[in-house]
Amino acid sequence: MPSDRGLLSKPFFASQFTDYVDSIPPSGVRKPILDYLIDAYIRRESAKIVDRDGRALLSPAGHRRFFEEIADNMWTGATRFVTAGELRLIAELVCSELNLSSDAAEQFRYKVTSYAGFSVFQADRFAFEHDVYCDYFLSIVLARSLSEGLANFLNRAVLPREVSEQVALRTNNRDAATKFLFSIPLENISAENSRKNIGLLTSDLLRLSGVLKDLAVSGVHFIEVTLSGLKIQNTSFTRCEFKRTDLGDTVLEDCKFDECLGQGLIVNEHTRFQYTKFLPENGLQSILVRSLGREFFAPKEIVDNLIKIGAVSKDDITGEPEVTEAQLKVVRLLSDLQRCYRRANPVCIDEDPGANRVNSNANWPQVETALIDSGVVSVEGKATSGAPKRFLRLRYSLAEVMAAAGRLESAKAVPKAFWGSVSRLRLRD
Repeated sequence: MPSDRGLLSKPFFASQFTDYVDSIPPSGVRKPILDYLIDAYIRRESAKIVDRDGRALLSPAGHRRFFEEIADNMWTGATRFVTAGELRLIAELVCSELNLSSDAAEQFRYKVTSYAGFSVFQADRFAFEHDVYCDYFLSIVLARSLSEGLANFLNRAVLPREVSEQVALRTNNRDAATKFLFSIPLENISAENSRKNIGLLTSDLLRLSGVLKDLAVSGVHFIEVTLSGLKIQNTSFTRCEFKRTDLGDTVLEDCKFDECLGQGLIVNEHTRFQYTKFLPENGLQSILVRSLGREFFAPKEIVDNLIKIGAVSKDDITGEPEVTEAQLKVVRLLSDLQRCYRRANPVCIDEDPGANRVNSNANWPQVETALIDSGVVSVEGKATSGAPKRFLRLRYSLAEVMAAAGRLESAKAVPKAFWGSVSRLRLRD
C-alpha cells in the first residue's frame, strides 16, 4: 500500500527493508513486509524501555498489546491522538492485564510519553508517528473482533480503506467472516457508518476469495468499492445501495435485487447479468461504461448500453420505458449538471468552470426554470467582494429525476412535477 512505502523514508525502516529482502526464512515464504517492519520496530523499542537494571519493562508482545489499545482508544474517540493522561491510563491497564509488578508498571507509565512511536500533536496530545501505525494496529483489533462480535465496533466511524484491506489480509476464514458481516441485523444498529463499513469490509474480503454465493444481503451500502472480477451466484440484495461500485468483469448469476439503488455502476464488456435483473425498472439509476468513459442516466440509454456490452440480452428486457426525444435531450443536459454538483453544493452555474456545457446549451434557461419550479433546486444569493452571485442548491437527487424519465406513472411527486413542466417546453435542437 502507498502508506507502507512512506515508512521507508525513515532510516531504521530503510535498513530493515534491506534485511527483509536479503533474508529467506526456512519455509521459503516471507511474512508481509509491513508485519516484518513493525515487528522489527517493536523489538527495537522494547529493548529501549528498560528498568533501572537495564531489563526490558515490557515484552515485544506487551508493546504490541499496548499499541493495539492506543489505536482502539483513538478509534473510539474518532480521533488520531490521545492525551498524556489517556496514554498513561492505557499503559496502566495493559500492565495490569499482563501482571507486571507495581514498580515495573510505574516505570512504564512514566516513560511511555517519551516513546519513539509517538509524536507530540499540539500541547499534551500524542499521535502515532505515522498513520500506518494506527491503521495497522486497528486492523489487528478489528480482525480479532470478527470472531468476538462486531456490531458496536462498526458504529463508531467509517473505516479507513487501508484498515479494511489489512483486515481482509489478516482474516483466515474469509468466507465465514463475509457471512458473519452480512448476517449483522443492520436495522438494530446505527445506520450509515455500519452499512458503509460492512460494504467496504466485505468487498475487500470478497476480492481475495473471489466468490459470493447463496447469501441474503440486506441494507448494506457498497460505496465506491470494487466487486470487480467476482462471480456472484444465487444471492439476493434487499435495500442495498451501489454507488460507484465497480462491477467490471463481474458475473452475476441468478441474483435478485429488491428495493435497491444503483448509481454510477461501473461496467465493462465482461460484466454479465445472467438470469439477473438490475435495470432502471428496479432501481438502477445510472451506469458508467468504462470503455466509453461516460455515464448514462436515461433508462433507455442504460438498457441500450447494457445490451451493447453484452451484460444483458435483448430477450431479458420487458416493459422498456418509452423515453421521448425531448426527455432524452433534458437527461443529457442534467447529466452535465450532475458533474457540477460532484464538486460542490450549491453551485454558481454562471461562473463554475465545469458548467460550460450547461451554460452553452440553448435549452438551459427553460430547464433551469423547470428545476426551480418543481423543487429540484433552489436559488440562493451570496454576498461577495463584487456583485452578489446567484447559486443553485440541489434539493433532490438528479439521478432519481433522470431515472423517472419515461416512468412518470410510478415517479415521486418532485420528478413527476419536473417532467410535467418539461413536457410543456419548446426545446431547441
